[in-house]
Amino acid sequence: MIDYPGSMKTLVYGINDNGAVVGEYQNSTTLQFDGFLETPEASTPEPASRLLLAAPAGIAFLLARRRASERNCSQHSAPPFLR
Repeated sequence: MIDYPGSMKTLVYGINDNGAVVGEYQNSTTLQFDGFLETPEASTPEPASRLLLAAPAGIAFLLARRRASERNCSQHSAPPFLR
């Protein structure tokens, strides 16, 4: 719920992809309607964006584990005289 300061009535018409809210409010003193555009103070990524931002770190972690596993397997796969 949005309650614009000093208003009798607040109407919201939409929210864009950046989180900005557009609408109008009725001024409690003059009873006229005025428009407003409320922008978010801090940009907060959506959950899907967070996943995309974290994906490279996750892939790097998995590749490092795989390489370590391959090194361990190659060291213990055959007796020294068969290598």
